[in-house]
Amino acid sequence: MSTDELAQAAELPGGTPRRRWRVLTAGQRVLAVAAALGVVLAIVIGSQLLTPDPRGLGTHEQLGLPPCGTVRLFGIPCPFCGMTTAFVLAAQGHFAKAFVAQPAGLLLFVLGIVGAGACGLFGALGRWPDPILKREHARWLGWLALFVLAAAWLYKVVAHVASASP
Repeated sequence: MSTDELAQAAELPGGTPRRRWRVLTAGQRVLAVAAALGVVLAIVIGSQLLTPDPRGLGTHEQLGLPPCGTVRLFGIPCPFCGMTTAFVLAAQGHFAKAFVAQPAGLLLFVLGIVGAGACGLFGALGRWPDPILKREHARWLGWLALFVLAAAWLYKVVAHVASASP
């Protein structure tokens, strides 16, 4: 087959590149399905066993974890304060309350659902689209995630200070 014929075989009509699929090993399939089940387990625990803390943070303490040291030491929430509360609220179907508790926690819940679905599907099929992200896109998404976390943290700090004011 010539180079031109190979290039045409790798494209759909109209010049759109055809997605390549990487075959997963048995171990990779198990890991993908385990990741999906891990998210499902977190959602079940959040929806059935945990009660969202009315303060908007501290729900993680029901899992035996210590209170946030940043709140204790400095009186302001850390960047991850409210994540568990928001996740639990979202798992219980209270999306608006989850957003108020911690916007990044609600986003984490949504991305967890999407990721669990993808991992479960690709693990069951035994194939994974390759490449999912190009390196430059992954870097851009990393910066975007950092920005979203910083913005959510700023929101959480302002909301915490406002609620503590007389």
